[in-house]
Amino acid sequence: MRRWSVAALVALAIVTTVLFSACSINESAVEALGGIRVTAMDTDAGTTIEEAQVLVNGVPRATTLPAEISGLPAGSVEVTIRPGLAYPPKTLTATVNPPEITDVNFTYTSTEIVATVTVTANEAIAIIVVDEQLQPDLNLGEAFSLPAGAHSISLYKEGYVTLSPSLYAQEYEGIAYTLDFALEEAEYGAEVGELFYDFTFDDDWGGQQTLGQYRGQVVLVSFWFSTCIPCLEEFPIIETIFQERAAGGFRVLAVNTGWNLDDQADFEEMRDELGLSFPLLFNGFSVDWVLNDLGVQNAPTNFMIRPDGVINDRRGQITYELLNEMIDAALDE
Repeated sequence: MRRWSVAALVALAIVTTVLFSACSINESAVEALGGIRVTAMDTDAGTTIEEAQVLVNGVPRATTLPAEISGLPAGSVEVTIRPGLAYPPKTLTATVNPPEITDVNFTYTSTEIVATVTVTANEAIAIIVVDEQLQPDLNLGEAFSLPAGAHSISLYKEGYVTLSPSLYAQEYEGIAYTLDFALEEAEYGAEVGELFYDFTFDDDWGGQQTLGQYRGQVVLVSFWFSTCIPCLEEFPIIETIFQERAAGGFRVLAVNTGWNLDDQADFEEMRDELGLSFPLLFNGFSVDWVLNDLGVQNAPTNFMIRPDGVINDRRGQITYELLNEMIDAALDE
């Protein structure tokens, strides 16, 4: 069977929309795009830093260094890295000069101020999450050092919801903090009001994404495949809102259904053609999981997960207005 390219499907989607809406398309000049290459080094130790969450204008873009981020328009961007427990978060302003790649280099010393944090809960065992990175080596009730600065800390346990407050996002200075969480056992499911299934899937960047690392955030889990025209129509809308609302805690995990046997090349083509910056994930379970456990019979299917891990809404194809309403409703719960 012939495999249509993303570009061809996007063109088909546009033509179809025009034919049915009787609207015209005005041609505009294609905007020149550039990129940045983000690195970090401990100048005291003379070593490079290899793991950090990288955000561009508040939007998460990578978790490993060096990170090369393309598809950026000309002008100034705010680049933030959050290396977790070893170094404090830092922000630099960089200038994008298309089509060049601009180097953004962060430097650290080994004498940074640290805070002391103790996380407690009503359960003896759970995973502490610092800056959206799971920290399985940290123990509840035991103090750990956290570099001073802006951090987010949450708590995740399989089969449990994290009751409010599910996230402590604040400035941590050089003092001691105790953060208390409440967990409650819940049933897994795929309907509104149920705890969405835990998963850890590979992404097309060569890393992995775990739903639990985003506990405390509002997460859209969107199911798609590469020749799905409604998915192609919807993804640019999701991307726009991701750029607008990521700084406020909105996250997107786009999981491939597996129906189309999409591979790395399909993922890369989808990302490049549509200019996507959120993670595209391979279905690490099975087609049966999508069809039978989740009851997903059509794509796109979108699940809005609220900060405690529970499904707040379930929809098919979504619009700009509807997605914003879904995020607001999940935040209000």
